[in-house]
Amino acid sequence: MAYLFYIILFIFLMTLQTTVFPYFSVFRHFYDLGIPCVIYLAIFRSTREGLFAIFFLGLFRDGISGGVFGLYLTVYLWLFIVLRWFFRFLHMRNKIVMPFLVPAGVFAGNLILCAVILILEPETRNFYSLMGAVSKQVVWALFTGQIFLLIFFYLQKKWELLFHWMLPK
Repeated sequence: MAYLFYIILFIFLMTLQTTVFPYFSVFRHFYDLGIPCVIYLAIFRSTREGLFAIFFLGLFRDGISGGVFGLYLTVYLWLFIVLRWFFRFLHMRNKIVMPFLVPAGVFAGNLILCAVILILEPETRNFYSLMGAVSKQVVWALFTGQIFLLIFFYLQKKWELLFHWMLPK
């Protein structure tokens, strides 16, 4: 049942990001909402659940993006792997570390996207405007990232309470 929750959550977030956010100019440089999902999965869920959900999220995001297929899947997988690796050394649920996880994830994801853009289009001239957009996304993530993590945690608990009778014992 957890997988169904992730599928519904991802479809809702991607629909929100692609259909609602573009109509408001304040959300022009809002970050990818898949990144807080990946961070939530890396910290609070098992590796098996996380990999399935990230695989679905990456394929879904690549399917609707119209860009290089596999790009978002690669970004999400690397972010998940790095966070799980850091989890071995750091206590990620620390109240001091948590607010900086989403901004760091947004920055890392954008670095991978910028690297791919520079590799595929070496004559790109607007690299500085791209860095301006990245900095705005990191600021957005600094203020809203923790809120998304708390919402995901709350929704997951409510989903488990609603469908606890279907969970294996």
